[in-house]
Amino acid sequence: MHRIKALIFDFDGLILDTEMTLFQAWQEIFQTHGLSLSMQEWAEFLGHSADPEEPYAALENHLKKPVDREVLHAKRVKREAELLLSQEALPGVETLIHEAKSSGFKVAIASSSDRSWVTRYLIRLDLIHYFDVLKCAEDVTHTGSRFILRNSESPWNEP
Repeated sequence: MHRIKALIFDFDGLILDTEMTLFQAWQEIFQTHGLSLSMQEWAEFLGHSADPEEPYAALENHLKKPVDREVLHAKRVKREAELLLSQEALPGVETLIHEAKSSGFKVAIASSSDRSWVTRYLIRLDLIHYFDVLKCAEDVTHTGSRFILRNSESPWNEP
């Protein structure tokens, strides 16, 4: 019989509600152009990357003209950062992680986001000390619903 030895957490949307802040930042950008961004349309953009291409393309499609993606990116990042400053870890997350560590489990993060992004917020939330391993976008050959680790047979081998 196999015993569970580790818990692997996603980061965005599980530990910190980054998906809704990203959505809100994009909604505000669309609103400045007199447009709306529906949750249904937004759901199609999730999981591809930390800065998905699709919202830019959707905005251009609605406006029927190109947008200055660098300017929009800077506005979106600034607004998202402002929104995230007020966020705490989602309810129950810290308790679960603490209980897992206290019970002898190894604890890891598997995220399609960049390591610097994940690390920044784990430090701010004072959670980073719980994690034995962080596997982020830089560590995989494909992000999204399926991770393929690079140069590593086990997620417990750091890159």
